[in-house]
Amino acid sequence: MDVVAGLGDLSGKLVLDVTNNIKSENGYTVPQDGPSTAQRIQMLAPNAKVVKGLNTLNIAVMANTKLGGDRVTLPIAGNDKEAKAK
Repeated sequence: MDVVAGLGDLSGKLVLDVTNNIKSENGYTVPQDGPSTAQRIQMLAPNAKVVKGLNTLNIAVMANTKLGGDRVTLPIAGNDKEAKAK
């Protein structure tokens, strides 16, 4: 969140959150309690257009976006229709 706080005024800007709100616990990756990273970004930048996406990809898909000859379809989430359309 330090990075977001240091970016200045993000009003009207599209911010894509590609992270997962996780932590390491006893050798396992587990979700952290509390708001999602997208929600935390929105709290720091209340006038930004925050969209969640790309956090479900592994490196093989990122390196080859046409696996099996088809384009990869990615889910995105957000409450701003204009931001999601971009």
